[in-house]
Amino acid sequence: MAQFKRTTLKRTRNSKKLTTRKLGNLVGVSGVTITRYETGERIPDLGMIEKLAEALDLVSYTELIKEDKPMTMSENYHFTLKQEVLKEWAAGILGQVRRYNRSQDISDESHPLTILRQQIARIQNKEIFQAKSMEQLNAIEGELEGLKKYFEAIVATMVEVA
Repeated sequence: MAQFKRTTLKRTRNSKKLTTRKLGNLVGVSGVTITRYETGERIPDLGMIEKLAEALDLVSYTELIKEDKPMTMSENYHFTLKQEVLKEWAAGILGQVRRYNRSQDISDESHPLTILRQQIARIQNKEIFQAKSMEQLNAIEGELEGLKKYFEAIVATMVEVA
């Protein structure tokens, strides 16, 4: 599986003295999208990688991708272990949110805690399973930490209001 080399994109764009907006105009996307490619918030598809390579005068689009090396047994063990730990942690947070929602009789689909529950369930049931690298799992861990803090802040605010 190939990975997009976001740092190469940024370094090459800077060396060509192109702003994100200018590069975006050359390939048909916004400057914000280019920034998201460079920060890893978004990953361009192969067609876009080819456009970026052409706009940056690279020899080939392959300069913007790298092949993953297979994980060693130890790396695979740690990856699988982290997946399992994150699934359990997500389940624990999800349980807390569900219990609180039930105790407060929250069922409105547009309520922030209902939306939070759906986000955590998506992470638990989809994103953790689809992760292909430790970097992705670390990002998911950060997202779960943020969602947990968000839940705690909402509960604290609701208690203060009551």
